[in-house]
Amino acid sequence: MFATLPLPDVDGALRELEYAFDTLKADGVVLESNFHGVYLGDARFDPVFEELNRRHAKVFIHPTNPHCPCCQVQPKGENAEALPPIGYPYPMIEFMFETTRAVFNLLLSGTLDRFPNVQIIVPHAGATIPVLADRVAGLSPALGLPEKLDAEKFMTSLRGMYYDLAGFPLPRQLNALLEIADPKHVLYGSDYPYTPEPLGGLGLKLPGNILCWGIISLVIFVAGILLFSLPVHALPQSLKLFILGGILLSLPALYTSQVVSSTAYIRLAGLWGGIALFWVLTLMPFSSQQRKLLLLSVLVGALMEWSITLWQFTTHSYDNWMEFVPGTRPYGIFQQINVLASFLATGYAIALWFCLNTANRLLTNFCRLAVFLLPAMLVILQSRIGYLGSTAVLALMCVIYRLQPRKILLLIALSLCGVAIGELLKNSHWLELLVAIVDKEGSNSERIYIIKSTIEMIRQRPIFSRRQNLNLLVKHRQSVTHLVIAHFLLMVKGVHHPGQQNVFIQRHMQ
Repeated sequence: MFATLPLPDVDGALRELEYAFDTLKADGVVLESNFHGVYLGDARFDPVFEELNRRHAKVFIHPTNPHCPCCQVQPKGENAEALPPIGYPYPMIEFMFETTRAVFNLLLSGTLDRFPNVQIIVPHAGATIPVLADRVAGLSPALGLPEKLDAEKFMTSLRGMYYDLAGFPLPRQLNALLEIADPKHVLYGSDYPYTPEPLGGLGLKLPGNILCWGIISLVIFVAGILLFSLPVHALPQSLKLFILGGILLSLPALYTSQVVSSTAYIRLAGLWGGIALFWVLTLMPFSSQQRKLLLLSVLVGALMEWSITLWQFTTHSYDNWMEFVPGTRPYGIFQQINVLASFLATGYAIALWFCLNTANRLLTNFCRLAVFLLPAMLVILQSRIGYLGSTAVLALMCVIYRLQPRKILLLIALSLCGVAIGELLKNSHWLELLVAIVDKEGSNSERIYIIKSTIEMIRQRPIFSRRQNLNLLVKHRQSVTHLVIAHFLLMVKGVHHPGQQNVFIQRHMQ
């Protein structure tokens, strides 16, 4: 447990420090890079570091907004709500330099020499320290510091610190960090949910998911050989729609900046790989029974994911075989909640279809059980895409099989029972201890605002003036960013003490 201190109130911080360590048995403290413009390493904080040194305490440094005139919001006028100077959120760029300022000031001021028992933990893979270390070390002897700080001593001090890997340490930053850090001092860290990258990474990026790509390639290769002996068929209507959708999703890549193009191309490769796989599957000569077996295998897979999800709900130890983080919403094997919910909704659709199209009593009862279980889990997962997919397919089945009203009513009843059980569990005291209820209001507002802004841009300039559209998007970025930050603040659970709330909001919203 790490405590927060009410700096720059030094006396209050010392009292809080005593309470945190002696009463709460804290492991260390979290200090921001600066407190109202007073940076770590300032002599005014020496009494706090003296006490931390006496206790051999751990100090986790977290960046906050830089305290310089160019980064302060104007008090009035046209730019009263301005973002940082170049128009991007503070965490994207400024936080990295804030961490670097704080750490270098601790070294150059001699604070860490005077208080050597304080263990410093630097976030975000060292921020920009690995890149600037040689420059600062080389210039430091010319500063005329009271205590000599040559390059060797400077680098030794950096090597003695600890560094976490929250943020985006791969594929480049980690290599730079290892040039200055002791590998034994590199710690695991995560900025989820603030870091937008899903827990599972890019999913289809080689070689991380070479098994997935290998299976797709093998199926396409085998199917391609078999297709030479088959007559040419017209493309199925569903495939035409997939291709059209793929084209529409791919068009923005023509205008994507180089900064994000590599990531975009990897995802588009996954999209077109899936379309190609679907195409060859539609052309392979499966019998009706074989198609049903394929569908049944997907349903069984969905129920297996349901079981894994249930297991993740009951997992309390961080040391588990799936590297699941207890207390978060389960994600199955997919490492992403919405992907899991989509897969469960797919299994739900297949179960509905079998209930309406098979006379086998055992299979029918099995699928009815799935129709009850899967909606219950979808409710608990709180994924909007899961809600949308399962609701849409149930409505579609009601229309297509309206001549089987008894079966339809039974499936609706089973689904509603599952939803009711899911709601009861989601709001129960038992589940409250395992996973928090997610507030969707903030992210709903973000999405609605972005959609409205996009429609307005298309309405004003549907084809030409793309640069003007981009400028309009930048103009709206501030409001969207404020919505995102507000939503993230609402998502954070467990911050109950007023002082903690103040520090947290100050850290992320200053």
